[in-house]
Amino acid sequence: MTGGVRLADSHEFLTNYDPTNGAVLGHHPIANEEDIQSAFTGGRQAFEQWRSLPLPARRRLLRSLREEIVERIPCLVDAICADTGKVRMEALMADIYPTLEMIRYYEDHLIGILRSRRRKAVTGFSSVCWVEYFPRGVVVVISPWNYPFQLAMIPVITAIAAGNAVILKPSELTPLVGQKIACLFSDLVSMPKDLVTVLQGDGQVGRRLIEAGPDLVFFTGSVPTGKKVMASAAHNLTPVMLELGGKDPFIVLEDADLERAAAGAVYAAFANAGQLCMSAERVYVHWSIADDFVERVCRETDQLRVNQGYDGDIGPLIHPDQRSEYR
Repeated sequence: MTGGVRLADSHEFLTNYDPTNGAVLGHHPIANEEDIQSAFTGGRQAFEQWRSLPLPARRRLLRSLREEIVERIPCLVDAICADTGKVRMEALMADIYPTLEMIRYYEDHLIGILRSRRRKAVTGFSSVCWVEYFPRGVVVVISPWNYPFQLAMIPVITAIAAGNAVILKPSELTPLVGQKIACLFSDLVSMPKDLVTVLQGDGQVGRRLIEAGPDLVFFTGSVPTGKKVMASAAHNLTPVMLELGGKDPFIVLEDADLERAAAGAVYAAFANAGQLCMSAERVYVHWSIADDFVERVCRETDQLRVNQGYDGDIGPLIHPDQRSEYR
């Protein structure tokens, strides 16, 4: 299914599929070595231009980006739902709105976060020092498939807000969202050319991006892949930031509001079909309320609308491999 490859011209192509019915959604060229080198060359040139801009200029671009996202919400929701199979409300509330809120936060606080700060030095009572913040250079962002817009855009936005250039590799399972992100940035006329480049591909492309020598790698994904990213980056002592999966307990104490706790547990377990690093993997309930809690959870679960198009509560798993992982 997803991840099929065909050869055309000098590029291989990713084939992605609709998780709801298996239909082919499209073919997306996989980045080759020339694409990767071009992205780094262009990114470093854009970085030199971007890093020298005053913070208010960066803030204006962020505002333009936020306004552009708002204008494109319908088509972005369509792309997210097509790639992942999630329901429309999930795409809107968990992918797009958090991204808009993060941009707004940087609009309000960017200058305060990055301004120079005077500090008293430890070398003498009359000495002072200054804390200055400098961008790193070209940042590689490798994003996951479960929240393909939010978990790609927020690290990209954070990096460019701090003055860096970015090369983004979206998940090979959600290339349509990656394409939409590429169009979003390319249409921002106020942004330097090549400041943000989107390269499609699988794990091999991610590995080659890391080996090409970025100034920082930001990876969101599974623990096993995170270990591979860190090992690959270690060869060049490239700094790495990892946001990996977890196993999260849901704890219900004796004095809990059971109606609210049951609703929360059902959401925590089934949001995005359970494909969420913060989903509830297990539940611990005080023995005195356990029977009542279980009854409420079963009742809440029975009311969920499963795989009923984009108006349901739960969409399909994104890929057959996910089903085998749950067994």
